[in-house]
Amino acid sequence: MSRVFFITGATGNLGSRLAAEILNQNQEDKIVALVRGASYQKARDRMYAAISRMTPEINTGSLARRLLVIGGDITDPRLGIGDKLCDCLAGFVTHIVHAAASTKFNSSLENSRHINLEGTRNVMAFAERASRKGNLRRIAYISTAYVCGMNREKVYEEDPPATANFANAYEQSKFESESYVRRQMASLPLAVMRPSIIVGDSATGRIASFNVLYVPLGLILSGLIKALPCPPENKLDVIPVDYAARVVLEILGKAREYEGRTYHLTAGPEISCTIGEIVATAAHLMADLRGASTLTQLRFSYPDFAGTAGALFNNSRRAAMKILRLYEPYLLYPKSFDTTNTERVLAGTGINVPRLTSYLPVILAYGLRNEWGRQWLKAA
Repeated sequence: MSRVFFITGATGNLGSRLAAEILNQNQEDKIVALVRGASYQKARDRMYAAISRMTPEINTGSLARRLLVIGGDITDPRLGIGDKLCDCLAGFVTHIVHAAASTKFNSSLENSRHINLEGTRNVMAFAERASRKGNLRRIAYISTAYVCGMNREKVYEEDPPATANFANAYEQSKFESESYVRRQMASLPLAVMRPSIIVGDSATGRIASFNVLYVPLGLILSGLIKALPCPPENKLDVIPVDYAARVVLEILGKAREYEGRTYHLTAGPEISCTIGEIVATAAHLMADLRGASTLTQLRFSYPDFAGTAGALFNNSRRAAMKILRLYEPYLLYPKSFDTTNTERVLAGTGINVPRLTSYLPVILAYGLRNEWGRQWLKAA
């Protein structure tokens, strides 16, 4: 049976990889992508560029039959597309994936709420309309594993989000958004999916945008960061974007186990790598590529990060240190995420999450080739 996916955030890392996966899996499935843009042409160009980055071999000329790009905005009560078109789309959409979000760690709470909370309310209103039309089967809300806040070390899938002590406005606004979504579970076919840190494709390194983990990695590889504010044995939960996309689609395809549950799209405690392992793997790669690596001089200065950093950072590096501070909670307070629900759904599918160190050379090489996204900016 063919499906029609309505995807928000379709030009983002997970959204674009998910779109590519849908287009490759079933030739009968179709996608309606809600994309921000000053005009239809600009929205379409953004979507096609994101798909091409994830799947360069795809024939973009053939996409029009299966990919409908709609210029819109989730912060608008009618998603920026007007009541008539909104009603029309609601009539034939079978699956909704709400992946759009602001992931900026330094954004104000007001701005984060405007996109993440208000945007989610508007998408859920569209979902209610689609549900009344009768064709809607599934809704996936893409949350984050870090709605747990900083108080917990072991986090279970069915744990409710934390209520306080968030690292930044992003986490708090996603907590508020997930809490709102949970209240809709009684009337809508919803599942909450909580990814951890998403990086590039495990086989190719491809990624739509270089954010989150790539930011501190880029600063470290450039030699601007000389110390990390954490012990090397702390673990970092990281997953590749291809794994995340496949898990979302697998869960969407399993009706009986789907509704009303929460799924961690995470590596889990057994697969997650230590920060020391990550740094060592990156150091070997840089040594192979350049004959030397700035990472060999990297210090783990916990607990006296401020004092050590002050000695190691000159004035030209203080901006890099300020950026690193945004990521300090994720380095200093490691989390262990339970994956019981996800493992149950994936049993027998052959979908397994790889260890980051097994594909880190691939994603780093891809980042270096593309100058951490600067080549794309030059071409734009």
